[in-house]
Formats: sequence, structure tokens, C-alpha cells
Amino acid sequence: MRVRRSRPTIRDRFRAATLWRAKILAKVVLSRLPVSYTTLRKFGIFRLGYMDSPTYAMAAFDRNTSRFRRPVDERGDDSLGLFDLDPAFGMERPALDGARLLELGPGEMLFSAVLAHAAGAASIVAVDVGDNTSRSLDRYHELDRLISDRWGVDVGVCHARSLDDILERCHASYLTQGLDSLRSLDSASIDIAWSHAVLEHVAEPQLPELLRELRRVMAPDGVASHQVDLRDHLDEALNNLRFAHRVWESKLLARSGFYTNRVGFRRMLELFREADFEVEVTRIEYWDQLPTPRERLAPEFRSRPEEDLLVNGFDVVLRPI
Repeated sequence: MRVRRSRPTIRDRFRAATLWRAKILAKVVLSRLPVSYTTLRKFGIFRLGYMDSPTYAMAAFDRNTSRFRRPVDERGDDSLGLFDLDPAFGMERPALDGARLLELGPGEMLFSAVLAHAAGAASIVAVDVGDNTSRSLDRYHELDRLISDRWGVDVGVCHARSLDDILERCHASYLTQGLDSLRSLDSASIDIAWSHAVLEHVAEPQLPELLRELRRVMAPDGVASHQVDLRDHLDEALNNLRFAHRVWESKLLARSGFYTNRVGFRRMLELFREADFEVEVTRIEYWDQLPTPRERLAPEFRSRPEEDLLVNGFDVVLRPI
């Protein structure tokens, strides 16, 4: 499925020329203040995705796990954008009885743990590069009510006294050492794995090994589903490609909350195959024209083919070979 985005207006171009610079400055400064992520998020420019919404998380969970249990023509509307989920997703309880799940990069809320338990999964492991979760239970109570209304399942989260209590009730593990955490998992121990706008954030040198580890932990008949966002995480353009490698990978920028590995569409597919996955691209989203002029890109990216640069996001399903 191919989706194209409309051409930017003059106003869009002016905004794009200024906003990304301001965001870089703000994030570099704010990320070095001695305050927590929760406090920084109040500034409105630090947010770990959209998975803090119970409704959105339920739809994303269904969209990804559907790759395992439904044929292609029953997966819903894949013509929608990366963050525009089909309303049909999440309305019916998934049949995941006995499945072993893995989520890469859960972000602020561990909603997938509750959803997996409600869907009958045997276990779920959530792997991230740090503990950025909210310890407030209000949203989990909201999700509990949503599951009861839509799926007719009483998970009992409303009786939990802490996030650790929720994880224990849901047979869930939360590991926060990134690649090291993935290495700690047993081989062939996962039936369904997924990530939602996460792989683009993995440090470029670590991405090949992470994919090899993902392949190792997948069961022979397992399925992995990933949504990959190739836009910069500053102004949804290609401003991240303006910087030379040594600048972009420096500690100053790489640890300021907007890092992406800048691996392009074709190279990302090559890395999946090199890790011994069968690759099925189910959606590709394009710009009509480059949002950032080619002449403004760093020399190492100016030679990248235009058809590759025009891809701003895609969905992919991986199966072990």
C-alpha cells in the first residue's frame, strides 16, 4: 500500500525553516537540566510517542498482533498513516491464547502488558533503553474500563496498588537495558514481536545486532511487526540529514531527545534480510517532493536516490527464515 503526502505551502516552508532549529536548541538545553523526564514533558516538546492514550494503545496493539493471526486482506486499512489507526482496530478481543509477546520501546506506559493479559497471552516482555514509565495508575484504570467495555474482560487492574503489581498480575516483564536486555532472552522464546516508531531511534551501530538478536529470540513460526518513521523528529522533514556524521552522532545531539539513526528505507530492508528475516512491506508512505532541499543535506546523503529519500514511513512484517 502506497500513501502520498500533499505538497507543502509557502507558509509550511517558512515554518519548516525555523521551527526545527528552535527545537534543537530547546531540547539540547532542556535535556541537560537536572530534572526528570516527566517534568520535561510538560514543556510540550518531549513525548515518547502516542502510546499514553489507552484507546490508541489498544488500536496499535491490535494492529500489530493482527499480523500473527489474520491474513493480509483482513488486517484493516493499511492505507492510513503511521499514527492514523483504523477505528476497527481494538474493537474486538484478539485471540492470543498462549502466545509469548515482545514489545520493543513501550515508552511511557506499559499498556501492552495489560492488553496482552486480557487477550490471553502467556507472557509479555517489554524492552526499552531506560525506565521512562509513568507510575501513576489512573491511565491503567482507564484502560481497564475500556477493555471491559470493548472486550468484555475483567483484568482486575483497578485493584492493583502499583505498576509492579500490574506487571505481576499480567505475567509481564519490563527490562530497561536495551540490547543487553534482548540478549538475556532465551532463543526461540517469542511468538509475536513488534515496535511502533522505535527502530529509527536505535543507534546506527547497534541496529544490525539488535535485529540479529530479534531474529534469535523469535520462534520458528513467529511474526514481527514494525512501523518505522523515517521523518526527522524535529519538524517531520529531513532536517536530520543536514548534519555530518560526526556532529549528529556526537553526545551533544545524540542524547538530546531527537536522535534518529538516519538509516534509509532500502538500507533498512537490507538489514532485515541480513538478519535472516523474510520481509513483507505492507505500507509505504511518500512525500510528493523532498521536504528538505537536496542541496541542504550533508554530502553523505546527497547521493541517496530520490525514491529512497521520498519514503517517510513504512510498515513491515518479518518472519524468520
